Amino acid sequence: MIRFVDFFAGIGGIRIGFEQTLTDLVISNKCVLSSEIDERARETYALNFGEFPQGDLYKISEFPDFDFLLAGFPCQPFSYAGKQKGFGDTRGTLFFEIERLLGKHRPKGFLLENVRGLLTHDNGRTFATIIQNLEDLGYKVQWRLLNSSEFNVPQNRVRVYIVGLRDDDPILTIESNKGSADSHLFKNKQDCKARKLVADILESDVPESYDCSLVFQSKLMQVVEQKKYPFTVCA
Repeated sequence: MIRFVDFFAGIGGIRIGFEQTLTDLVISNKCVLSSEIDERARETYALNFGEFPQGDLYKISEFPDFDFLLAGFPCQPFSYAGKQKGFGDTRGTLFFEIERLLGKHRPKGFLLENVRGLLTHDNGRTFATIIQNLEDLGYKVQWRLLNSSEFNVPQNRVRVYIVGLRDDDPILTIESNKGSADSHLFKNKQDCKARKLVADILESDVPESYDCSLVFQSKLMQVVEQKKYPFTVCA
């Protein structure tokens, strides 16, 4: 059995992929500890998995034995959409907490996830520091840059995934692929009916409280008309 921990868990996206993969490989597994600081995300996580994650990782004093560590550590300090303060942002320093826990508990492996901006932050020095620190702990490390749209998920979302093993070289069967830059190029590149689209997951019966206000709709249409976005519909 593989016993794993799920840190900065969000609503459990990394966990569900990890569990599904192990199940497909007929490997028994168990999440022995999860941690997420955002209260709303914790509530959703509990609905998804039937267990309520612990809160702030810094406040957890006792850790069970575990074989694998999952962590989508905070991305805001490295994101193109943020201020890109990196390790100068307190959220960016949470990587060092992961490093500390890996050094202390010595699990067999880990899977880390972050935004693509991590690769280029500070001219690549931030990412180089992370990889070097992980290797200094005795882990052999591989990474890939992947787009969720290439894996039948209706979202153009590019993320970097870092895999490390303590005793063996990770063997990854996929190569980095940033996918299409936007949805229009995606439609030109792929057969729409062969991939899952947003329309495939939208609910038909949605409470009115989720409707956009008329004021918002009006302002949105003004922007669309000014920019003249080439919106198209894939039937």
